[in-house]
Amino acid sequence: FPRPFDNPSGPFVADLVIGQPDFTTRTDGVATRDRLFRPVSITFTYDGHLVVSDAGHHRVLLYRDSPFSNGQAADVILGQPDGTSSASGSGPAQLNYPASVAIDPDDRLYVADRNNGRVSIFNRINTQSDGADAAPLPISAGRGLPVNVTVSSRTGQIYVADFAQYTDTVQKVPGSLIWRFDRDQVLFGGSTPDPTFRIWTYFPKGLVLDPKDNVLVVDGGQRVLPALQTPTLELFL
Repeated sequence: FPRPFDNPSGPFVADLVIGQPDFTTRTDGVATRDRLFRPVSITFTYDGHLVVSDAGHHRVLLYRDSPFSNGQAADVILGQPDGTSSASGSGPAQLNYPASVAIDPDDRLYVADRNNGRVSIFNRINTQSDGADAAPLPISAGRGLPVNVTVSSRTGQIYVADFAQYTDTVQKVPGSLIWRFDRDQVLFGGSTPDPTFRIWTYFPKGLVLDPKDNVLVVDGGQRVLPALQTPTLELFL
């Protein structure tokens, strides 16, 4: 779409399509380098290349801006060994329903690998080849359901929305959590969330940071809310 505020009265008409050859074709379930099936999340690298989470094919695709074109084929495919495979898996080069993607200032790619209970981290995505391995960040020892991940451009801290259900041992109320991880610790193999930060929510569906790193959550209560920390919360699974 063109820049919306250049013509605030609309109408807004898309002028580029990726994942299908044109605006009238719809091909479901066919894994090729130029087709998508249930794309659920996008982000951009810091040099302007497009990253798409193709959840139905259990993969993430990188499209280089050279420039973008209708029906463009992906330049790099992660989560699969090639452009025609589409099986899920739990190995270091595999994904199982990648629900969200995020990029840090060093162009590391973070994938909320939902059904594997982890965030898969790919180093320098623009230099990777098909089927590259990722470093895993287990969420709640692999029992979590990460549905959204975002990374602070200011601090590099990693925020993860976990759809799994936990119970507050004090209030006895079930709910979901937003976790925060220190990027430097994670890159050296750590997987312990920040003990001073834990946000209680209800079936989170979206997560975003404002320019000051305040957390806003879209949750199952049909609402968007600024999240409040509960740093002393104790939980049992």
